[in-house]
Amino acid sequence: MYNLFFDTSTNYLVIGLFNNNKMIQNKILKNTKKHSENAVEYLFDFLRSNNINLNEIKSIYFTIGPGSFMGLRTSLTTIKTIKFCYPNIHLMSINTLYFLSKKGKSIPKIEFGKNKSYFTVFNNQNILIEEQIVDNETFNEIITNFKDYKIVNSFFNIDLETHFFDHIKNFKLIESISDIKINYI
Repeated sequence: MYNLFFDTSTNYLVIGLFNNNKMIQNKILKNTKKHSENAVEYLFDFLRSNNINLNEIKSIYFTIGPGSFMGLRTSLTTIKTIKFCYPNIHLMSINTLYFLSKKGKSIPKIEFGKNKSYFTVFNNQNILIEEQIVDNETFNEIITNFKDYKIVNSFFNIDLETHFFDHIKNFKLIESISDIKINYI
């Protein structure tokens, strides 16, 4: 059985396929504002290219935001539809900023609009500054106190396999699709 990671919460479409504690393949595409048009097609093409059917998926891992409204709605609709058709698939969720955090010192950040950022500050996966939205000037002032921290502002800045396995214990099992709580920006 395979595990699938699927994310459309940011400007990136992220798909990862895992089996036996190893990543088989991943795809990360800059897909700005087009998730609703092509995420499902990319997902099914990805599965076909790996000769995987949905009935071979044990769990779908996904992020619940913060993220773009349309991106999260696309992900949620896709995941709910799959779960409806394949009720034995487990759904596992995690906060997007938490997933982007790295071991050690990191500042996961999601930019939105022309001048705002949603961010948090972690030290060894302990939260030092809670999630918040600030303008970019304020963000730059705040991070002067964290010069030795790594800013992680996209899925291109991470190793998906490492992040997946570093955070796998932090994903939460969704008992019912009605229990999914999305955090829109």
